[in-house]
Amino acid sequence: MLDVVFLALSGGTFLYVACSEIIVHEFDRGSMRLLKMFLVVLGGVLIGALWFLGGHSHAEEGHDNHDDHDDDDEHRLIRMLHSILFVK
Repeated sequence: MLDVVFLALSGGTFLYVACSEIIVHEFDRGSMRLLKMFLVVLGGVLIGALWFLGGHSHAEEGHDNHDDHDDDDEHRLIRMLHSILFVK
């Protein structure tokens, strides 16, 4: 439970610093604003897609063990990206 609290605090701090200082400073510069906006939106969509695809529950299937199903390429890719982005 404590790790969840610290993870939430660190994520909130990161978002605050990114939105209030770094992104604002970058958009104050006049060059390539449309490209910058596109990349910010693309990053948000990518993170949202990984979050949506990354976690799944086996509660409906009647088992709680990941060893019971095939480890296909999609699951490996999602787990790899999830472990890079959301280090525990």
